[in-house]
Amino acid sequence: MNRVWADVDMATVVATLRETKGLIFMAASKLGCTAKVLQDMVDQYDELREVVEQQRGEIADAAELVIYSAIVAREPWAVKYYLETRAQDRGYFIDRFDSNRLPVDERPATNQM
Repeated sequence: MNRVWADVDMATVVATLRETKGLIFMAASKLGCTAKVLQDMVDQYDELREVVEQQRGEIADAAELVIYSAIVAREPWAVKYYLETRAQDRGYFIDRFDSNRLPVDERPATNQM
């Protein structure tokens, strides 16, 4: 995996990144270099960075489409996930502070009668 970048044309790198959906380790393996070398190249060239961003965006869209399909199918996990992560402006959120995880003497006081 010590390929010299002078031996690789930009079109080959672009095509490989598209083929691997922008997955750096997989693309590097196909190109015969390390992931660090490829990541450095992506960081250096706007054209490569744009390809990686486009491919990652397409993966995110595909994942969101699966979640949407699950919401339409009334899958509780999907509805909960969406509301907690994408509908916070409507009052849905993840309660990251669980007072039950604190030691008893550190829990907030409750107004119990």
